[in-house]
Amino acid sequence: MTTNQMLYVKFFTRTTKKDPELGMLYLRITYNAKRVDLSFNHKVKMRAWDSDKELVKSADKNYHKLNQAINSARTKIFSI
Repeated sequence: MTTNQMLYVKFFTRTTKKDPELGMLYLRITYNAKRVDLSFNHKVKMRAWDSDKELVKSADKNYHKLNQAINSARTKIFSI
């Protein structure tokens, strides 16, 4: 990549219509001002999601597994 090409990775949630307390986890990749949103195929309780850290809070029983998957995906994307 040249210096003016930027790669950003962001994880975020969107609430589901059936249950507003649950959110689908999404991955947004932005490269050269073009972005794509991909479903991460995981649901997370909205109160357990930390949007600043882009990780699941330890209050959720599966937080370790999900955070490990998020960090692994982030590492793989930046290694490309």
